[in-house]
Amino acid sequence: MMQKNYKWYIIGLLWAVCFLNYADRQAVFALFPLLRVEFHLSDMQLALVGSSFMWMYAVSGPVAGWLGDWLSRRGLILAGLFFWICVTTATILSRSYWQFVVLRALGGISEAVYFPAAMSLISNYHGPKTRSRAMSLIQSAVYTGTVGGGVLASIVGQRFGWRSNFILFDSLGLLLFI
Repeated sequence: MMQKNYKWYIIGLLWAVCFLNYADRQAVFALFPLLRVEFHLSDMQLALVGSSFMWMYAVSGPVAGWLGDWLSRRGLILAGLFFWICVTTATILSRSYWQFVVLRALGGISEAVYFPAAMSLISNYHGPKTRSRAMSLIQSAVYTGTVGGGVLASIVGQRFGWRSNFILFDSLGLLLFI
């Protein structure tokens, strides 16, 4: 009975990390008007902000998969979350456009380790009878995070400034990590 509950507890934690990953990557787009004003950005510069994350995520993904084959998957997810917390904290403190772009790119690296390790962990804990259900729950975090991140960022950012969005997500990440 304990093993059965534990495997769904793991799904809950994976869901929360996945939600944060997708909320974070979507939130920045809702913050573009605020970033444009603070850093005096052109459309091209905003495009670089948005794409820097995805380029690094795409480049890091295969490396993350390889690492997931050789290292502890739980350890990789925790390391990625810890690195993400550090990058998000630094983002709050960023004072220039280029700092922001570099930190968004580093965020892509921090999140790239999640999916290969998470899918592998799910297959470790869930056999053929529950694996599809477990993966579908994680997939729901992708869309919940994507929608929720944009909505939260627009509300929090408009009311308290763009940095407050990163403070909120960073705080949630810290709660998960500890």
